[in-house]
Amino acid sequence: MNKNNSNFSLFDLLNNQPQMFRGVVWMLLATFAAACQNSLVKFVSDDLPVVEMLLVRSLISLSIFLPVVIKTGFEPVKTNRLGFHCFRGGVHSLAQLLFFYALAVTPLATVAALNFTGPLFSTLMAALFLGEVIRARRITAMAIGFAGAMVILRPGFIEMDLGAVATIVSAFFWGGSLVCMKVLSRTESSLTITLYGLFFSILVSLVLSIPVWITPTLEQMGWLLAIGVFNALSQITRTQAIKEADISIIMPLDFTRLIWVSIFGYLLFGEVPDGWIWFGGILIFASATYIAYRQRQVKQTQE
Repeated sequence: MNKNNSNFSLFDLLNNQPQMFRGVVWMLLATFAAACQNSLVKFVSDDLPVVEMLLVRSLISLSIFLPVVIKTGFEPVKTNRLGFHCFRGGVHSLAQLLFFYALAVTPLATVAALNFTGPLFSTLMAALFLGEVIRARRITAMAIGFAGAMVILRPGFIEMDLGAVATIVSAFFWGGSLVCMKVLSRTESSLTITLYGLFFSILVSLVLSIPVWITPTLEQMGWLLAIGVFNALSQITRTQAIKEADISIIMPLDFTRLIWVSIFGYLLFGEVPDGWIWFGGILIFASATYIAYRQRQVKQTQE
């Protein structure tokens, strides 16, 4: 076999395609990988605690960054804002733990749809705590998005699903984490923020997993590794998608996460999302996408 052919990869194939097409492909891969991770978390949660899954996932993610950290002489670890990193790490860890819990006890499509509220919360918090100006269009979009969440939850009409509530609270903390990241990014690199997020995620999940620890079997360890790999793939491909194509092209494709998890939920767990979940999910996603688009427009105008 020719050496060049043996080294052929997806990167080589995509490099010969238009940039916008590359961004679309990377984003679709990102949503597929995220859906695979979420499905595996639900699958493994019958046998292992969610805090244990989060611990292993965080350790795998950290191992991916370690070569870069070592190569730079641990420069990314240096910071003068350890306290704020600690606060952001605690908020981020709570968001992840609640999200994993929701995946374990709630249909995948419901979690995916409600999880789209994260950007809505971050926009609201940025206005309240950072003084960012949000005008009528974005306020309207936020109202529509939160109305979509109410469509899914339907309080007073159906029994409140604890996992669905956990998803909303997780999205709230995730929104807070995004705002913290925005503040930290003024002085810290993306790698530094990511590393400290992983450090505190590992610390929190390690402490919480000790009382409930179940030593995984070889098969279960394989599933845990797969969760970590899919998480890493999701982050890497999403980052590449944002790099390749404009946000107005990329953001609408994030909705395919709901499609993927609906397919996996049906095939693996017999879950069939009703029309309310789809309707509410579309409202939430459309509002989050519009807000992201408007924020990009405002940023470009200021530049």
